[in-house]
Amino acid sequence: MAPYAGTDGVLYTLPGSLPQSTVPDGLNPETAAIPCIARLNFLTTADFTEGALWKDLYALTGLPRTLFSARTIGAAWKDVYAVHKPWNFAFTPGTAEVVRMRPDSSWVEARFTFETKGCPAAFCSGMLSLVQDGSGVWKIWILRTILERLKGHPDVDVPNPRVQTINMRNNEFDCLVVGAGQCGLATAGRLQSLDVNYLLIEKNENIGDNWMLRYDSVKLHTVRAFAHLPFERTFPAESYPELLSRHDLAKGYKLWCDKLGINVWLSSQLKSGSRDEKKKKWNLVIRRKDGETRVSARHLVLSTGATGQDAAVPAFPGREKFKGLVLHSSEYKSASQWKGKSGVVVGSANTAHDICDDMVEAGLSSITMVQRSRTYILPVEFAHVGDKLLLAKCLLEKYNDAISTDLADRIEYTTPLSIASQIATMHLNAMVRQNPERFDALERVGFKVQRYGNPIFTIYENGGKHYIDVGTSAKIAKGLIKVKSDSLIAGYTKNGLIFEDGSEVKADVIVLATGYETSFRPTVVRILGANIAAQVEDFWGLDREGEVVGGYKPIGHPALWYMGGPLGHSRFFSRFVSLQIKAELSGTPLIRYSRTPSNDSGVIGNAGIGESHL
Repeated sequence: MAPYAGTDGVLYTLPGSLPQSTVPDGLNPETAAIPCIARLNFLTTADFTEGALWKDLYALTGLPRTLFSARTIGAAWKDVYAVHKPWNFAFTPGTAEVVRMRPDSSWVEARFTFETKGCPAAFCSGMLSLVQDGSGVWKIWILRTILERLKGHPDVDVPNPRVQTINMRNNEFDCLVVGAGQCGLATAGRLQSLDVNYLLIEKNENIGDNWMLRYDSVKLHTVRAFAHLPFERTFPAESYPELLSRHDLAKGYKLWCDKLGINVWLSSQLKSGSRDEKKKKWNLVIRRKDGETRVSARHLVLSTGATGQDAAVPAFPGREKFKGLVLHSSEYKSASQWKGKSGVVVGSANTAHDICDDMVEAGLSSITMVQRSRTYILPVEFAHVGDKLLLAKCLLEKYNDAISTDLADRIEYTTPLSIASQIATMHLNAMVRQNPERFDALERVGFKVQRYGNPIFTIYENGGKHYIDVGTSAKIAKGLIKVKSDSLIAGYTKNGLIFEDGSEVKADVIVLATGYETSFRPTVVRILGANIAAQVEDFWGLDREGEVVGGYKPIGHPALWYMGGPLGHSRFFSRFVSLQIKAELSGTPLIRYSRTPSNDSGVIGNAGIGESHL
């Protein structure tokens, strides 16, 4: 189901829909939940609705997987049950509730815990979403299972502050993590919790420079509660504003690192590396201030961003003609030095809006946004309203000071994307219909609005080409920022840009807010060489089950990992990358289940060093 004409992508091909089911008023949800959880010990296809979904995060499949239909789930459960021998399924008291999404769609939801006896043995958790069939029998609509802890090892969710210098063992590490942004910090903290001998390296001079070196006015467009690092509320309400600035983020990161004693080398950049397959380790060269240092590591985690590091700079013809200043948004710091001048910003997503807003505040004589494609606008207040658990079922409404971040993450990232997409679309589109003037005002001044969009599609498959409106849309509607959207750029002129319709927009400065190259592969080629790059997947986008391509799982080389994505992904999925590394180092790698609806043979195997069944 696409929310607007012309939308395509994997997301809209995924099976699954909201149930046509109504929970009776006055029902005690525990009377439905407790018997169904008890049946998990003897689960069969008959226990599921025909259109059921099972989202497993490493507990029984060893991977992030979403399986669809009672037949597929029943067969898969039988396979993994024989290997992992899950047992001790127990209802979590106080978690059963009725969720009423709309008058004709409601269900019972409850959480549970269980254990596995396989190798590795583990503690796990799960959630059930239950509906009644035509005869009044409660059946599973959605099953979610999560790996929580490896038995015999520390808890990945409990901090382990380092009180003494880590044992370097002649610069030999179990794991090297590259990049100390949110992803790298989260992974380092999790590895430390698991007593893994790791090293984190960061090319910049200070923790938080990945934000401090961006433009001066940058702020998050998502709520403060979504930005926490693992283990704690890194940005408590009494100390930080709701929309965090670069200074806030850098401060929070630094305090978190100091508190935990994170083992990080600053001003250190991974220059090159090679794989010694005989010894099962990476030999790596790190460039530091005082020269090059060689280290070895069994695992290598690249946490250098959700996409590549190279700016995407459009090659409009005639650049040499323009007498003003042209820079990419990656080079932009502030508009304060351009007061009284004319500015043009090419692009219409979050960064372009921020820079245009900055230009307004700096007093430029004219500001023009060049919009090259229709842009999804999500008013920030649409995404962050309410603090009740029912509203927390909706995308981006889970993260606040009333709900624990751990619980919010488990709700967010165990909801199959086809279902999360429908819930988000239903709620957000209803708000759009109730507020038409907000979008009509933009259309009247020439801004092409995609008002019935979907943030899940935008994030996973459309490269983040959206704007979470924190105030700049009103300035566009008032004419403080002009919009050029009726023709494509033909090239530069002496005084600005010329368009295919023959019109010209004059400028003293042109900022290209055109994003970054989307592939991770050039980074792998540059550091590890073309042979390693040829073995691995790229990163981001969705596979046919609605899981992140190349994300948080083996990517073709068993000792190389990607860690990237939005703030929530970095916090939550760092736990699973770290658990997989710990399991391998302990000699009990996670068992991967590779059965798919089109591969009914079923393949189960250890995905350790040198062996991967995907």
